[in-house]
Amino acid sequence: LIRKELALTPKRIEEANRFFDYKNNLREEVDKEVYKKLVENLAISIKNGKNVILDAGYFFKWQRQLVYEKINSSNEIFVINVLCKDENEIQRRLNERGENFRNSPLNETPSWSTYLSTKEITEPLDEDERNKLNIIEYDTVTKEIKTIKDNEDSENFKKIINSLKE
Repeated sequence: LIRKELALTPKRIEEANRFFDYKNNLREEVDKEVYKKLVENLAISIKNGKNVILDAGYFFKWQRQLVYEKINSSNEIFVINVLCKDENEIQRRLNERGENFRNSPLNETPSWSTYLSTKEITEPLDEDERNKLNIIEYDTVTKEIKTIKDNEDSENFKKIINSLKE
């Protein structure tokens, strides 16, 4: 949605397939603008006392680091790593996105090559150095929830886990 707000969203499925394939190096400048805007919105929301959900790929450590730098030590950070380990299901979902490309900006990455290039370049979360980072993995097919690092005493942690179970 931020990419759309900034008028940086590909208009046609062919443009999206090319743009979102990281091998093309077309995204770097756009990603800098998009993730900068996400962090600006984050800072405003936190200043106003709100909880924030950032829904984006965060494939690179530098993208996540922007967030960590805006958060003070009293804020909890929960990373929900949404997974789908079934590549047949991923292919089905991507085909569905392609068929519905014009219906929603959330359908902007409909190609198998995008998935493969993203899978190849993603930097793992365990390399992040944030001490208060809570990592929850959620498999969208099996509905399995796995906590990698957590603060089970946190009310927010309990709320997130309960929401994922619903």
